[in-house]
Amino acid sequence: MIQAGLRDVFVAADGNHLERHRIRTITTAEYYQLAGFKKATITRGKIGRGDTEERAIISATPSLKASSLDLFNAAAIYIFNNFVNITLYYDRDLKFNKLKFRNYIKKQQTLSEISKRLITGSRKYDPTRHMVIEDSNKKWKQLSPGDGPKESNKPVVLAFGAAMFGNLKGNVPAPTKVVKDSLIKFARERNRKVPNYVVMVDEYLTSQICPRCQTRTTSNEKNSSGLKIHPVLKCSTCDTRWNRDHMASMNIRSVFLYMAQDNYNRPEAFRRT
Repeated sequence: MIQAGLRDVFVAADGNHLERHRIRTITTAEYYQLAGFKKATITRGKIGRGDTEERAIISATPSLKASSLDLFNAAAIYIFNNFVNITLYYDRDLKFNKLKFRNYIKKQQTLSEISKRLITGSRKYDPTRHMVIEDSNKKWKQLSPGDGPKESNKPVVLAFGAAMFGNLKGNVPAPTKVVKDSLIKFARERNRKVPNYVVMVDEYLTSQICPRCQTRTTSNEKNSSGLKIHPVLKCSTCDTRWNRDHMASMNIRSVFLYMAQDNYNRPEAFRRT
């Protein structure tokens, strides 16, 4: 079951606190790295440093969103006078179009990989795979493992937390909606061969109620300076410490299973009053 987070794109668990279960996660940093956004940003910076004169012209371009007609006319005249240099900067060798297209390809590959980690199995989580590759330094290292072939033939139901979060100050926004839409599309295509479904579940209280004792008695742990640690919760009833997103994913799972067996009614502890 999938819990979207602030610093993680999602944290997913396929069990509860009473049994051993698997956890699947991808951080926001990992997503942007796999999708090539970081590399694209560096490449754009290199391109900009190589064309200082044209960049200076573009940087000095006034906005057409002006409050007076005179300012609008001045901005339009500046753009028309420098139109050749501006278009040349973006059109030369189609460098920005090529970069954007490569970025698009990497993004689609990343979304496909994320879907595989949750539905059909991924190289990252296969403990039986022992392939090796040779890197640029002529040193051998083991590849990231992937799930076994049996994973691709299993019916899958993903209970996805329906909460939408704002951006946390100082952090890159997590692409939760993009990943959710990709999962729904991937599951719909897979559904032609093997049953795969994505079900949206209300996350109300899933990050506040302890899965072990089913009480709303969790609070943030504090560090040595007395500051709250957002990802770490402690239950004052059973004295259990939880990772917030992992705990929420287990609660989403239990809520979904309860609703599936009780005519879409939520468990008593998770109902809105």
